Amino acid sequence: MKKTFCVDIVLDPLSGSDTKKGYQLLKPMGKIIAFGGANFISGEKRNYWSIIKNYLSIPSFNGMKMMVDNKSLSGFHLGKLAGERKLLTDAFLDLLQMYKDGKIKPRIDSVFPFEKIGDAMQKMYNRQNIGKVILVPEMTRDNEEEK
Repeated sequence: MKKTFCVDIVLDPLSGSDTKKGYQLLKPMGKIIAFGGANFISGEKRNYWSIIKNYLSIPSFNGMKMMVDNKSLSGFHLGKLAGERKLLTDAFLDLLQMYKDGKIKPRIDSVFPFEKIGDAMQKMYNRQNIGKVILVPEMTRDNEEEK
């Protein structure tokens, strides 16, 4: 397979076969970071066949092959870090500083007042957002519902 596009890092919130695609895009010394399983959720009702299909499409990685390829894979589950207060605080402060320094710029898709949390959730559930969906205590003229 000829690669036409290679990257240093892949952030994988999808899992399943997309993890393998992401791994194939990595440059030597590249890293894929798995942190979600969005591919496991589809439709309004729980679809066990879809869950099984996606689970079975998760690639197995061979440590020796990864070493030969000079690539790495890591993952994290934020919910499992709940007891790591200092780690999470330090990471949050680092992210906040990068934001202040202009090194990271989150993409905001839309802003909703708390009263319309159902609309915000529906937008994400329907996968209609590209970027963050923000909830605010009260709306002002400066932050309209849909940016």
